[in-house]
Amino acid sequence: MKHTDALIRLKNQMKEEGISSAELARKMGVARQQTYRWVNGLQEMNLKRWEEAAKHLNIHPAALLWGHDTPAFDEDKLVRVLTEIQQTADDKGVQLNPTQLARIAVESYKSDTDINFLVNLVSS
Repeated sequence: MKHTDALIRLKNQMKEEGISSAELARKMGVARQQTYRWVNGLQEMNLKRWEEAAKHLNIHPAALLWGHDTPAFDEDKLVRVLTEIQQTADDKGVQLNPTQLARIAVESYKSDTDINFLVNLVSS
């Protein structure tokens, strides 16, 4: 499967970052001819190489491959959510398995849903 749109994003990102095929090759530790083949769609890159190229081009791999911007990740918010979930579960004497904990964390992180409600929901 050719990643035509991804190749366009790759070329655009290289231009934006001011990085030539030769410079990208040097950073990735491959021959200049290899990056030429990748950039021009003559040979496909594996996922590991896409991730590596993205790193050197200062872009998230998902944005490079699929055009998806990654949402901002608030580490402090996640820590607060997880801490509150654990405290709430402990206060209620509820043991959460990893799947329950993850589902509550995701829902609470995304939508600020009341954690008491979510813990009660999974423990009933």
